[in-house]
Amino acid sequence: QIKSHIEVKNLPVYELTSLKGPPRFKAAARQDPHDFSINLNGHDNDMVLTAKNVSMAGLADALADRVHRIVLDKTGIAGQYDLELKWSPDDVVNADPEKAISIFTALQEQLGLKLQSGRGPVNTLAVDHAQMPSEN
Repeated sequence: QIKSHIEVKNLPVYELTSLKGPPRFKAAARQDPHDFSINLNGHDNDMVLTAKNVSMAGLADALADRVHRIVLDKTGIAGQYDLELKWSPDDVVNADPEKAISIFTALQEQLGLKLQSGRGPVNTLAVDHAQMPSEN
């Protein structure tokens, strides 16, 4: 038996923000928010994220898996977009930082977006009570 609840805590996050100037990606050909795709592929020592008809919140969610932290959309950019992002995996960046491109640099140079460290609300699971199962 286990009893738990969701608790919101103020934890480290990344905030996805927009750099000055226009975004470096194009509006989606279709504007159906229920029809989007995000593909992540490794290719020639690079990672490639291709997104079709994705919102900035959807991009933030996809980035969270790559940066191992919740990403909050703070861009203020509405709508759906098609975009592509290429970067080097962490092990390549660590091995040869001069030739590799981190996901943080790629976001700035390729999309005109930035990940900034911050603190924000994160849903966490709090366990109120746990009991070992008894034998049947």
